[in-house]
Amino acid sequence: MCVKDYALELNTSVRTIQYAFKKVENTTPYDWICERIIMEIKRCLLYKNLIINEIANFLGFKDPNHLTVFFKKKTGMTPVGFKNSFNDVILYDLFVNV
Repeated sequence: MCVKDYALELNTSVRTIQYAFKKVENTTPYDWICERIIMEIKRCLLYKNLIINEIANFLGFKDPNHLTVFFKKKTGMTPVGFKNSFNDVILYDLFVNV
């Protein structure tokens, strides 16, 4: 969904939503939506153990590559790189704290 879709759902203007987000969240609606999408991708990778194709389909990306490009642009790493780095931290903690 984009900001315009939310405005239609809430029966208000895009400008009203932008103003409210700036005042309450100190961010733009677009950035807030992107943050939530990134959080959901991370959650799906770490806790649901879904593959990229399944996550892309679940979140409405038309192509899994779009999800990968979006994730890398926002986080600086690929979804697989994120999952692997998180798994490395867990494994390190398991062996160090034995």
